[in-house]
Amino acid sequence: MRILRASFVAVIALVLAGCVEGFQKETWSKAELMEWYLKYAPKNPRIQKFGYAGSDAKYHYFITRPIDSFFSPRVSRSEIMISDERPRSALGRRLMFYYVDPGHDFQKVPNTEVPE
Repeated sequence: MRILRASFVAVIALVLAGCVEGFQKETWSKAELMEWYLKYAPKNPRIQKFGYAGSDAKYHYFITRPIDSFFSPRVSRSEIMISDERPRSALGRRLMFYYVDPGHDFQKVPNTEVPE
């Protein structure tokens, strides 16, 4: 019974490790982040909630929560055009300003504003 339980735990750990691929990586290219999103979003509806968390002089910041931890990738400003760009410093207590769709060039998802 112990061997079966240990095997089950090992399999679950491997599955979860695959789902959190790249969580330690902070800076992503646009192509890498889109590829990651398109790979995991169909399997995990929580990833479909992908928020825009502002911009600074170098990067655009995003946030999602695929499992229990938040994943906060950033992408160089030169790679993505955000139409409704906002300063990261204006987030206040919010985690994000609104949802975006990485599968459609990080376009803003209508009616997803997060109030202050």
